[in-house]
Amino acid sequence: MRRADILHSIAYLEELTGLARDAQDKGLPADQAREALEMKEYSDYSMYESIHLQVNIPAVLNA
Repeated sequence: MRRADILHSIAYLEELTGLARDAQDKGLPADQAREALEMKEYSDYSMYESIHLQVNIPAVLNA
């Protein structure tokens, strides 16, 4: 794995956790929180729908 790939992954995780924290601080209901965490700028990732939407978002909201 290249350094740029690692930095991209770290940036993704930092943004995801930050957005989740913001959604929780605002008291957003689950459906609105999921929308706030869509992060479409990462949708070019081949497993975006299966990993980001179905695994990572629920995991970070339930952490």
